[in-house]
Amino acid sequence: MIDALSAYIRGLDRRRTLPMAAAYGIVMASLYVLKPARNALFLDRFGIDQLPFVLMLVALVGGVTAVAYARLASAFRIERLVRGPFLALIAQLLLFRLLLPLQWSWIFYLFYIWVNIYGLMATSLLWLLANAVFDAREARKIFGFIGTGGIAGAILGGLFTGQAAEVVGTQNLLLVCIGLLVLCLLLIGRVHPQAEEDANGGDAAGERGVLGTIGGSDLLRALGGLAALMAVVTTIVDVQFNEVVDRAFPTTDGKAAFFGSFFAYLSGVAFLFQVLLVPRILTGLGVGVALLFLPVSLALGSVGLLLIPGLWGGVLGKLGDGTFRYSIHKAATEILYLPVPADIKRRTKVFLDTTVDNLATGLGALLVLLLTGALGVAYRHLSLVSLGLIGLWVVWTLRARRAYVDGFRIALQERSLDLGRETIGISDAAAIDMLGKALESRDEHEVLYALDLLETASSGDLVQRLVPLVRHPSPAVRRRALSMLLAAREPSVMPEVIRLLNDESIEVRMEAVHFICQCGTRPPMEQMQSFLTDSEDDTRAAAAACLALHHQDESSYEMARRTLEEMLRGERGDDGKRAAAKTLEVIGDPVLQPYLFHLLEDASPAVVVQAIESIGVARRPEFVERLVEKLGDGRFRGYAMRALARYGRDALEDLGGLLADESTALELRLAIARVLGMIPRQETVDLLAGYLEHRDWAMRYEVVRALNTLRGDGIELQFPEEEVRGVLKEEAEEYREISRAVHTCCDGEEGSEAQLLRGLLGEHLEHTLERIFLALGVLYGSRDMRIAYLGLTGSRRELRPGALEFLDNVLGPDDRRLVMPLVERSREGWEKVDLESGHDPVGFLYRFIRGEDVWLRAVAVYTVGLRGFAALRGEVEDARHDRHLLVREAADFALAELDCAGGSVEGERDRRDMIRLEKAVFLHGTDLFAAMPTSELASMAELVRPVEFASGQTLALEGEGMDRVCLIASGQVDLYGEEKFLGSFGQGEVVALWRLLAAGGAVVQVVARVATVALCMERRDLIGLMDIHPEVAQGVLRSMVGDYRRLRQVRMPERVG
Repeated sequence: MIDALSAYIRGLDRRRTLPMAAAYGIVMASLYVLKPARNALFLDRFGIDQLPFVLMLVALVGGVTAVAYARLASAFRIERLVRGPFLALIAQLLLFRLLLPLQWSWIFYLFYIWVNIYGLMATSLLWLLANAVFDAREARKIFGFIGTGGIAGAILGGLFTGQAAEVVGTQNLLLVCIGLLVLCLLLIGRVHPQAEEDANGGDAAGERGVLGTIGGSDLLRALGGLAALMAVVTTIVDVQFNEVVDRAFPTTDGKAAFFGSFFAYLSGVAFLFQVLLVPRILTGLGVGVALLFLPVSLALGSVGLLLIPGLWGGVLGKLGDGTFRYSIHKAATEILYLPVPADIKRRTKVFLDTTVDNLATGLGALLVLLLTGALGVAYRHLSLVSLGLIGLWVVWTLRARRAYVDGFRIALQERSLDLGRETIGISDAAAIDMLGKALESRDEHEVLYALDLLETASSGDLVQRLVPLVRHPSPAVRRRALSMLLAAREPSVMPEVIRLLNDESIEVRMEAVHFICQCGTRPPMEQMQSFLTDSEDDTRAAAAACLALHHQDESSYEMARRTLEEMLRGERGDDGKRAAAKTLEVIGDPVLQPYLFHLLEDASPAVVVQAIESIGVARRPEFVERLVEKLGDGRFRGYAMRALARYGRDALEDLGGLLADESTALELRLAIARVLGMIPRQETVDLLAGYLEHRDWAMRYEVVRALNTLRGDGIELQFPEEEVRGVLKEEAEEYREISRAVHTCCDGEEGSEAQLLRGLLGEHLEHTLERIFLALGVLYGSRDMRIAYLGLTGSRRELRPGALEFLDNVLGPDDRRLVMPLVERSREGWEKVDLESGHDPVGFLYRFIRGEDVWLRAVAVYTVGLRGFAALRGEVEDARHDRHLLVREAADFALAELDCAGGSVEGERDRRDMIRLEKAVFLHGTDLFAAMPTSELASMAELVRPVEFASGQTLALEGEGMDRVCLIASGQVDLYGEEKFLGSFGQGEVVALWRLLAAGGAVVQVVARVATVALCMERRDLIGLMDIHPEVAQGVLRSMVGDYRRLRQVRMPERVG
């Protein structure tokens, strides 16, 4: 045991811990010199009959002193708060030594009260200093040692008094205490508090509302009841004990000697009980049983006082109070406070510990005075009153235990326990059991929270609770469990840890490497060298991360850096580069970060994706522009958007500059607007507000959608309501204008250009209505307006009346007059919108060509060519110089059509010469891409290229080699697999999509039944689009289900050729 204690002390910060422990021990020694002297002097001067009076005065003065002390604690720095009162206490002790020989009655009353104040102030000041010197994590380890120093001081002080009182005289014991306090001041001068935090805000309001706070909490009411009952009962027992001692020892010095020896032995018993049994009782039996030790022992003591006359009866009565009050009962009571939020605890605990205790002590003294004075009850018969109160105490204890369990359960669910600010850990059996059940949850955050709490717990079966967590679905939980198992040095889990070397998470693999190196049979660095040369790239990367993060010496860091450099340079292939890039995400080495620039241009998409994700974690400013460039690549757009969003405020300046730069491609600016919608800050709102009136509808759409998203994030932000209402008015007018254009340009027309224009304007109309509701979402709440929009535009017609009624009641008068006429007709079709006279299709097309909307310009120019509107030839000529390729392509096509007499006849043009606009329109007509936004389709058209099949031509596509998706633009193809007919595909259909997404398979053949043109897209591009656009993934699923149903009914045709 001595060796263990020595090892424990060596593990502490002795420069701060030993002076604090010694100082607290000295203060407790002085207190246990003064208490026997106080009791002896008062009893010898007045006898037992005056004791209740002085106890009531102690209660009154103690309450006032506690309030004054609390105010002083908030007004002065800790150094002045400690040294000043200690100097005052020394001066007061000297004064009492001079006045006590004068035998003035009031001096003895004052001295008795002063010793109580001394005990409160001296111990509280030292614990206040200790809380300033050590943080909460240090305190959990150190405060037990300081408390042990206090117990040792109490034992020595009592023993000294028992031996010295009759030798030097009781009054001269005060001079010994003066010497002890001087020594204490010298010790506390050797420790210095850390920077103080301002924790006093709101204290005044808290004091005024403390009674309401306690009254509103079952647990705090239970704690208040326990404190009051304990104070009343122990006061009665203390009076009985003093009465017995007063009769047993006739002299002052004899009384002082007995009190000193008795308190010393009692402290020794309490110390042994605290060290040997209290932790086991709390963890094995729980806080409920622990709380019963004091009342049950006091009940037995009261019976002893009642049945056994003389000193031994008094000793039995006081034994339970002295042994359990400041050991197991104090520990259990502190545990009861754990579910109480820190701010509430700070405001109520001092009140319960001082005010309630003092008032109850005064009540106990008054009760003794009434019973013994007015009613003439013998002191020994006061035990009957104590037994009745103890019965109530036991019932109240059971109530407190239920309130504690309920409070702990609620705090666990709400995750309001903050043990980072507590100086005690969890040691109650019921609490540990609840935390153990929480570990069974599939919720990552709940399990991690429970692990945080269990880390402070005194639980013998913690390892058994941790082992199953290494298979938890959450990487964060697996990593935390490994870390805690390593702290427990538990080698029995080694097989499970070895399995985790293949974990999908680099953080988990890193912890597994660390565990094996520390707990394995080989020397740690020898094992680490083995991991660094492992054939698996993920293991090598994990070992490098472990060296960088866990070893932290320069040589280890250099070894890790060399390993990662080899992998980043590509010496280990694509997998090595990907694994090393992922490691940079974990360790953030600034020297290796520049390698990510090169990885952004890597030929492997997986490497590029990992580089983007690592950049998002590093958030270095030099990468912002490169990430923005990746927004233009459909394969990486989603990853780049998320990475830029992680920059948060740090990226706003760069993103704002690129958004304002007209030379930035529109596609990139739209993506930037989406990124801004993922950064919930007021600066973001202010930045987006400047683009609410942008001339391009696609930009307005993305800006309003971003603001709508920010409104739904639950963060208090100020939105530009007047500007948004301006957008709302413009969009409502746009909705009416496009409706007129549909009727004017498309009614009665059957040609393909009319269908194209009708479809595109219809989509534009739907987007305008969506923008209207997005703007309403910014004004009235995004979630409510989204539900109303879906009710109006969805397929369930029964939801429409409710949505209309909701809008009619929620919208303000001006917004209601603007929006309701549109939405009341939206499901009947926009053709129902009232039209004005004088509709000229050429006029609408002219407006579209001269407008700012790129997509409408291109469509209008395209329609002019197909319709042969020569009057607009000049506008088409101008469009050939448009800065947007989409418009220029449409102009070239339109001029070619205008140059042909009567225009082209449908079907004569070669599908291989499709312009990008036609490709986008064709893609939009397929099930696969029907839900894609038009602006996205325009850019996506660059990803497809036409491929021609002659009749009877065969194209083999093999398993993984099937690296492109083909949409039939014209013609028909048949699909065969292993000479078996699988199905036919015609215009607008996707060829064998299920084979494209399979991980392998037999050879399939596509055979053209007639001359066929297909639009082909690389497989990786389709998968990238699925990652960014859920609607594409839904289209793929619909197409695959349709193919499956059709193939079940397939019949073998005559094979071509």
